[in-house]
Amino acid sequence: MYDKIECGNRLKHLREVKGKTQHEVAAETGISVNTIRKLEQGKRTITLTLVDRLRDYYKTTADYIVSGTQK
Repeated sequence: MYDKIECGNRLKHLREVKGKTQHEVAAETGISVNTIRKLEQGKRTITLTLVDRLRDYYKTTADYIVSGTQK
């Protein structure tokens, strides 16, 4: 089940594991820093477009980003 806070925590974890700042992720994905920040804080619901971009960027699955499961 989707939870904005948990999704944000996973995105933050993925970013930190990759050793990137929010600004670097924004520049490399074309997503605004404000959007990255709000997603990580659980203040914004992630869209399918953002899931696709971040899935490719972090080399993970959409399932992991959205629900925390690996399928």
